[in-house]
Amino acid sequence: MEQILEKIKELKVLVIGDIILDKYYDTEVSRISPEAPVPVARYLKEDYKLGGAGNVALNLSKLGAKTTIIGKIGWDKDGRKIKTLFNKNKIKFIPIFIETDTISKIRVVSKSNQILRLDFEDKKTYFENSFKRIKTENESIIKDIDFIVISD
Repeated sequence: MEQILEKIKELKVLVIGDIILDKYYDTEVSRISPEAPVPVARYLKEDYKLGGAGNVALNLSKLGAKTTIIGKIGWDKDGRKIKTLFNKNKIKFIPIFIETDTISKIRVVSKSNQILRLDFEDKKTYFENSFKRIKTENESIIKDIDFIVISD
């Protein structure tokens, strides 16, 4: 196993796929709402994590691979947060900027139990333009890549 982990550190990996900002809202539930049979959650704190292909890139990077990721983000606050998370984790990020907001998912959690998930994703697709950009970027960096991972 040690030999495999050492080999991974020599790899240059390209990840292609949907990048999602996962937001976790930690809450405390102490009662049920009188308006409807749902929990009333009091906000405590929030945390942000790379989701989708971003999580795949993060895992590869944590194993020691030199990781590059290409994916779509919006020109919004969530897109900026994703860029910050990639930088913090030393992952080379080649963004494809889209006209819609960055995909995000909010998970409301209480005592380690997820009680709600909200998905924010515009179903409009910009596949053709995205594909052209991915193809262009791949051609410029492909010569230095050992593996390509496509994450759905």
